[in-house]
Amino acid sequence: MKIITPIVLFLLLGFQSKCIAQSKVDYIIYGTYYGECIGHCAYMFKLENDTLLTDTTTNFLYARFGKIDHYVYSGIPVKKEKYSNAKRIRDSIPDILLKSESKQFGGPDNRDQGGIYLEFKTSGKVKSFFIDTDTSQIPAELRNYVLLIFDAVNY
Repeated sequence: MKIITPIVLFLLLGFQSKCIAQSKVDYIIYGTYYGECIGHCAYMFKLENDTLLTDTTTNFLYARFGKIDHYVYSGIPVKKEKYSNAKRIRDSIPDILLKSESKQFGGPDNRDQGGIYLEFKTSGKVKSFFIDTDTSQIPAELRNYVLLIFDAVNY
């Protein structure tokens, strides 16, 4: 019993510290984009203050290449499942992204396979990433997270 108590306490404190770290995410933007595409080629979502917004423009690709600097998010109602998925994305940001100075993983959209865009603000710092949709080209610790984003966008 004496050994079990410290182990349980350690696990609870570890879980609590992860929850505290994740609760400091002010907002998260995520989505997919395709460069060689006609029509609406980017699907972006923003979760902020427990409100999930959808980017209703095609501005993402223009912004990526420095032609504009804004997106237009609207409060178009989304399925409850989309909101649940967005919260899971926000609450499970992998440590590799929290600690990384790199802004790119793999070769997003360099073979016309599309890319994943991720941006979040935590502790006053904005971090953004371009991530390959081909999970064989990214670190193993990112693969499940990328699949979560991909599934959430395409749901």
